[in-house]
Amino acid sequence: MQSPPVSPAPANTGSLVKVPVQPQVQYVPYAAPASGTGPESSLPVAVRTMGIVALSLTLIGLIPCLGWVNYANFAFCFVTFVLAIVAIASARSDAARTSAILGLVMTLIADIVGVFRLILGGGCL
Repeated sequence: MQSPPVSPAPANTGSLVKVPVQPQVQYVPYAAPASGTGPESSLPVAVRTMGIVALSLTLIGLIPCLGWVNYANFAFCFVTFVLAIVAIASARSDAARTSAILGLVMTLIADIVGVFRLILGGGCL
């Protein structure tokens, strides 16, 4: 059996082959938003919210027969106080620092009012 004849390779005629060109991609570095919504602003907001909760618990503790709430509120205020100090020390913007200071002031007011309430009620040692 005979094999079919092999044709010679085509000669280089100088024709150009078009190769698809990949588009150039430019990578832009990510920039955090300037509005203060980054992770560094979550602690001052949490401290401010905890200050509002501490004041609310203190107001509940002013109701007769609910003065015992102030004892639980003291522990909550201590944790809030420590977190407020950390938030003030690590705040990068003035808005975050102001929010943390506001939470600290609300916590201190809640503590002072709670202690005064317990002294008047005979519950503080």
